[in-house]
Amino acid sequence: MINSTEPLQVTAHFRTLLGARILTEVSAGSSAPRYTAKGSIERYGGWEDNLPGGQQTTHINTGLAIVNLSDQAARIRISVTDQPAPANFQAVIFQLVLPAHGQYARFISEIFTALAAQFQGVVSISSDQPLGVTLIRTGDGIPLSMLPLGSLEEE
Repeated sequence: MINSTEPLQVTAHFRTLLGARILTEVSAGSSAPRYTAKGSIERYGGWEDNLPGGQQTTHINTGLAIVNLSDQAARIRISVTDQPAPANFQAVIFQLVLPAHGQYARFISEIFTALAAQFQGVVSISSDQPLGVTLIRTGDGIPLSMLPLGSLEEE
């Protein structure tokens, strides 16, 4: 944990090694405080019947990292919609209370366990306190890319 009396700009950086060889390296810059955010998510992969010998493809999943930037607990609403959403599709909603300066990180498949194994959609986050939100795309559990989410609010 870093404690400072001054505002800090922070970069998250992940490096995956195999011995001395770098397999992947990704980083994401700071996320401005937001009350709402929206981003693209996806989940797929596994055994493919159409590949010779039932070959396995890369498992792609999206992680969601949230930090409460407030001195007060944040009531957070996370929803997922399918893209393109069928006419009868209902958004899946998850709610949580995050303590002051608390952190929450999960894969979308852990938050929304009923989502299909093959899924593309949009995650929407809203809160009564300012948040920092980052999406992390992984392949077989290894971070491939990170994206701090922008705001739906007018600047």
